Amino acid sequence: MIILGVTLVRSKNNISSVALILIMGSILLFFCSRHFVLDFVERDNPVLAKKIAKANQLAADDITVKTSHFKANYCDIIFHKIPPTGKYSVTPIIKIAPLLIKTTGPLFFHISIPGGNPSAFWDIPSDSLHLTKTGTAPIVFDTISGVTVAKKRELELKKWTMDDLLSLPEKLPVDIIDIKMASQEGFDWLFLKKHPNISALRLSGAAGFIHADKLDSVNCSLVFKNNKNLVFPQKLKCWLFALDGNDVDNELLGRLDPEKLNILQIANCQRLDLSNIGWLGKCSSATFQNCPNMENLSSLTDMPELDSLTIINCPINDASAIKNIPKLRILRLKKTQLTDFSSFRGCKIWFVEIQQETLSATNILKDHIAGIEILDLNNIRIQEPRTTFH
Repeated sequence: MIILGVTLVRSKNNISSVALILIMGSILLFFCSRHFVLDFVERDNPVLAKKIAKANQLAADDITVKTSHFKANYCDIIFHKIPPTGKYSVTPIIKIAPLLIKTTGPLFFHISIPGGNPSAFWDIPSDSLHLTKTGTAPIVFDTISGVTVAKKRELELKKWTMDDLLSLPEKLPVDIIDIKMASQEGFDWLFLKKHPNISALRLSGAAGFIHADKLDSVNCSLVFKNNKNLVFPQKLKCWLFALDGNDVDNELLGRLDPEKLNILQIANCQRLDLSNIGWLGKCSSATFQNCPNMENLSSLTDMPELDSLTIINCPINDASAIKNIPKLRILRLKKTQLTDFSSFRGCKIWFVEIQQETLSATNILKDHIAGIEILDLNNIRIQEPRTTFH
């Protein structure tokens, strides 16, 4: 807009018009800058904090509210005290929610509470609810039917005890439950009996597991990270199974239902023997990271449906078996020991992303890639040695 104005002024040679355009440009730049700041910077919202405090019979400084609007709309609400009634009121939040939407993205609420009864939070108009526990008082809920509350895509619970989790109303209409356990807390598998309709459970920080023998099977996807003393039920009917931790072994993988599993993600497995993993033949996507026993791809040739493979920081030194994975279309290799890429010739892979640790290996790869006519060269990314992946 400013460039267009300058062009117009030059054609008329009018000094006053130049000044006007510059002023208008400055005003426009000022408002754009403010909008940019609003989009990226988290700001205090004392007006909303005061309203929430009043509704909960708390002092204004007992509540902190911050909002930000980068890609999505975020509202962080921190209760520093439990309301005198023990129950939280969300009436001001519901009333002001439409005013918090300033981008085309969704609206997310992140709420921190010391404990108490947060049953009213189900009424907050958001498809995702994030609740962090900051105190030691127990969390309790009213007895409500799952069909009476609005469905939410994701429920994230941080620093909750197992008693807090078991107080959740049964059969809540939630697709994904993401749990970050409180320190030294174990996980009770009977939790899934109370919530049989969820599609995925994400769990991290559990110090142990109980009642695995009292659950016939797991019927949802599992994403486990940084858990200790893993114990699983006998049958894992997971569409996605992701596990990060040294407790992974072949006996555990043997509990996966090969007819259900579609995505497998394994990381930091010192004991896992990957030489006999082909029985998971219907898996279409696999990721292996920091698996010291994975030296070649031969075990994957018995996975005919595999179309996406990612290997990170594994001692792969032989990729010749890649020709025998017929449906493989996406390949990512990062920090491997491969130096011979000639076996790529003739493969019908349409996306390759490779990072090598040394410049010589990178140059070898470039030489081989140049001679592979069947690959779409526009979809090949070769990372230089200085690139770091996380």
